[in-house]
Amino acid sequence: MQSPPSVTSRWLTIKTEVKTLVHLGWPILITQLSGVGLGVVDTIMAGRAGSEHLAAVGIGSGIWLPVLLFLIGMLYAVIPTVAQLRGAGDEQKIPSVISSAGILAMMVCLPLFFLLRNTEPLLQAMSLSPQLITLTDQYLHGLSWGMPASAIFYVLRYYIEGMGKTRPAMIIGLIALVLNIPLNYILIYGKLGLPALGGPGCGYASSIVQWLSLGFILFAVHASGLLKKLSFGLRSSGVSLDTIWSLTKLGLPMGISRFSECSVFAFLALFIGHLGPVAVAGHSIALNFSGLLFMVPLSISMAIAVHSGHLIGQKKYAQARFASYCGLGLAVFFASVHGSLTYLFREQIAQLYSIEPAVMLLAAQLLVFAAMFQIADGIQVSAIGALHGYKDTKAPMYITLISYIGIGFPVGYTLGLTDYLGPKQGPAGLWAGLVVALSVAALLLLFRLRKTTHKDYDAPLGDGVTT
Repeated sequence: MQSPPSVTSRWLTIKTEVKTLVHLGWPILITQLSGVGLGVVDTIMAGRAGSEHLAAVGIGSGIWLPVLLFLIGMLYAVIPTVAQLRGAGDEQKIPSVISSAGILAMMVCLPLFFLLRNTEPLLQAMSLSPQLITLTDQYLHGLSWGMPASAIFYVLRYYIEGMGKTRPAMIIGLIALVLNIPLNYILIYGKLGLPALGGPGCGYASSIVQWLSLGFILFAVHASGLLKKLSFGLRSSGVSLDTIWSLTKLGLPMGISRFSECSVFAFLALFIGHLGPVAVAGHSIALNFSGLLFMVPLSISMAIAVHSGHLIGQKKYAQARFASYCGLGLAVFFASVHGSLTYLFREQIAQLYSIEPAVMLLAAQLLVFAAMFQIADGIQVSAIGALHGYKDTKAPMYITLISYIGIGFPVGYTLGLTDYLGPKQGPAGLWAGLVVALSVAALLLLFRLRKTTHKDYDAPLGDGVTT
């Protein structure tokens, strides 16, 4: 009879898994922060062109971001698919996956391209001023030209990340962040003989950056030797309708999840907007800071998906389960630190963003809620990453929709904007709904993760665990 592993052996195994996840995750973290930095640069530089231009970029981003996240979510199916094939030693099947993913990317991208170019009716329904409608529409037109490049970029990025190489995207993200500044300067303020576009110039600059990023990642794939493998395979196995359908079934729930989650935050901002400028400012501060903190567990989540996918492909199911829970523990550790620091230094954090006493007071109050949901947020996003490694995407989608739209949103609306359960609490009540939503999601996703990882995982490689 085999004896159980010693405590020392178990700690060494945990240390090994954590090191692997950190090695995969820290470049992803830098990549994610670079993406956030692009938005920060656009906001700052557009603001210098005037309040109308700043508002156009803000409103346009609120429309564009859910669209982009839907596309990214759909294409994220490439990571677990490639990771499992690589782990199983079936790399000759990967070229067909990538070429099929490219076709899928274009199929999804084209409708989104035309959607971004026909948003004027939506903007008019928002009762915006004619000038703001024009500026926002022009900004979205500029962004639309980068959508095809973004689609292929994410196919290739997720291909190399699925192969376990996360640093190229990090380097490209940093280069894109640097290039965005001079391009914004030229197009917003009209330099080098070009007309001054104001806020819409950010949209065109972003599209140029996306096309440059596509060129950079093609170079990275070539330099890493992965392009040769891909090109060889594409001559022998091209686009497969079955593969496109498999990727669609796997990616669509992820796209819907990301779109719905982002839309909930957009609606939250819309409701808070009716409460006055102080409420909007305080909410924006708390949301911006908590969004920055979220990049850490999100990066861990993506690392878990890659690592567990490799192990599942190798049929090392017990090790994949252990790695998933190690990643979960790592995310909870960082979330605990983040939550504690956010609560202790909430007033100092608010002061970094504003000097108005009313705004600082509200932001500090909302940061308490941000501190409260850090652990739940870390659990839910890392559990989703682990489940994606198992190609389990439908259940997380249902859980996300139920938690955010079915439970959290009604609770927040009731507490914040009605007197059914007492006096209206305003932004604090809406943020309490976020705490409830994330807590419910964390609990349900933990149950799902336990069910998925503890069953006999003997499904074919191309199928997800969806029962």
